[in-house]
Amino acid sequence: MRRFLATLSAIVLFTPWALADDLYPPDWRGEPRTTFEHWGFGSDQGTNWIPELYDNPYGSPYAYTGGGAETWLGSWQGRQGVLWISSDTLYLHLPNHPEPNDEKIIQLQVTFWEDPSYQYPTDHPYVSVVDPNGTSNDRQITFLGNGWHHTVWDITIPENPPYEVIALDPWSGRDMYIDQIVVDTWCVPEPTTIELLIVGSLFVIKRRR
Repeated sequence: MRRFLATLSAIVLFTPWALADDLYPPDWRGEPRTTFEHWGFGSDQGTNWIPELYDNPYGSPYAYTGGGAETWLGSWQGRQGVLWISSDTLYLHLPNHPEPNDEKIIQLQVTFWEDPSYQYPTDHPYVSVVDPNGTSNDRQITFLGNGWHHTVWDITIPENPPYEVIALDPWSGRDMYIDQIVVDTWCVPEPTTIELLIVGSLFVIKRRR
């Protein structure tokens, strides 16, 4: 009965973001050495934006702008809870798995509004990793209607730092209207670590037999 109630609670807890623009959840979400963050901007938090939902055992993630040039909008172009950033950069600070010398994989999903008078990617956020440097690839864009777009980035960091700072910059200094941000990170174990985990699992299975 307890297990059923726990499962039911998890379903109730995760339903809001599951039904939103989380279009490409990675298959490794929820695995060991991963983190998950979801910003929906459902209320005005001032200048320090805490994700409404996150699973990060390494610390508390948060978002902020470089110059404090953001305004919370209760509604915008048919959506509720939108962060309007005027010619500024939005930074995502993500505490992470502390082990060095591993590869870090990050998937970033952003739902944003683009002025119909402009042509994509004029208002499309530009993504970079502040410290340390990584490589990012804008995988694809999905048009959601009414000027809203969804895009997903794949980011790779050759080493595994204890935290990452991801920067979202507007193209050509224009404004950004962001409705949702979803971040998944995975500290990929080195091959030796994976082999040890497999050997350890086989040893446990053998002893149980």
